[in-house]
Amino acid sequence: MLNLVRIEVLMAILLGITGCSTPSKPLPKVTPVTQPASPPVTSAPLAKPEVLEAPAPVPAPVPAPVPAPPPAVANRAPETWIAFERWCQMQGMRLAAKPLVGGQTGFQAQNAQSNLLLVPGNRIAYWNGLGFWLGFSPRWVRGQLVIHNLDLEKNVQPLLAGRSFALKTNAVIVLDPGHGGKDPGAQNVFNHRWEKEFTLDWALRLRKLLSTNGWTVRLTRTNDVDLALSNRVAFAERCQADLFISLHFNSAPMAEPSGLETYCLTPVGLPSSINRNYEDHPEQNYPNNMFDEQNLCLALQIQRALVDATHTSDRTVRRARFIRVLRGQNRPGVLVEGGFLSNPREARRIAEPGYRQLLSEAVARALMTGAAVPSASVSSEGGQQRGHSYPLGSHPTTLLTRRLARHPELHEFTGASYD
Repeated sequence: MLNLVRIEVLMAILLGITGCSTPSKPLPKVTPVTQPASPPVTSAPLAKPEVLEAPAPVPAPVPAPVPAPPPAVANRAPETWIAFERWCQMQGMRLAAKPLVGGQTGFQAQNAQSNLLLVPGNRIAYWNGLGFWLGFSPRWVRGQLVIHNLDLEKNVQPLLAGRSFALKTNAVIVLDPGHGGKDPGAQNVFNHRWEKEFTLDWALRLRKLLSTNGWTVRLTRTNDVDLALSNRVAFAERCQADLFISLHFNSAPMAEPSGLETYCLTPVGLPSSINRNYEDHPEQNYPNNMFDEQNLCLALQIQRALVDATHTSDRTVRRARFIRVLRGQNRPGVLVEGGFLSNPREARRIAEPGYRQLLSEAVARALMTGAAVPSASVSSEGGQQRGHSYPLGSHPTTLLTRRLARHPELHEFTGASYD
């Protein structure tokens, strides 16, 4: 019994050391979590996405109809050409057809002060009876006579404005006797003397007349010396001249040509009246082109005074670019041709001192009065020279028209060398 008790005690001790021998409650079984299998992909078609209908377009507002351009006026000239009749209406001038010698018809625009005559197909126009050259011949376009807009701007409008060339009281004038020294110019067929002698005498006479008006007058040469054209221009620059006038006499291969010419520089954009086989570039702009308007007014004043004083044919105011003594001038300037040394009648007159005095008085009168047609001229020899009244049909302008009708080649003629 005692042994049994001892065994039970020993068993109890052993159980206390090793823990409870009662089996532990089994843990619940953990089932691993697995991703559910994806459903098998089938080939069934996808559903069509819903298509939304676009809203109906809102109609754009209908613009107001653009008024149709006015119907083209019949016979309207191109832009660079102006209908002469319409221009006359704008200027308040009356337009009338005028029969001319040789069967031609001119068109004359008039107001109280001005008279402009155009001849279709002819570059020579007439302002108050005096001829001057246009850049382009007036022409017929769709039944209307038209004139180039540059001619209106650079030739006609300055004249229509009634402007005249007038010098200030203390002006400096440079007179340029053409040629000199080894450059004799043309020879007089009457007495065989040279142009250089006549131009110097003319300049000396004119200086005396102009000096009496208080102007300072300088000559590019006062004796028989050769002077380069560039030196003549430089002389006027050194003198700070207000005006430059080059004096010449004309010559031709034939004896018939006669009359007076005055030249000024051609305005930019216009062709020259004459080029003497030199290239003529209308786009060329020279220093003297700053004075286009004054040049034209001065040339017309001098030309008219010469024609009226000498009763010699008007060979018109002409435009040229080849005259180097003019194009470099920074002042108004003209070149005057006092007659033809190759014409026997005019050569005889030019050889007379009295005729050269008459030329001098005419130029002085044109400058002193600032008017195109003075009633009387300055005179220091032979008394006062009155204006001349021409019988119907005998005015130099009419005579020139007749001569040009017989000899159209004279339109492009020029005389002695001064380029």
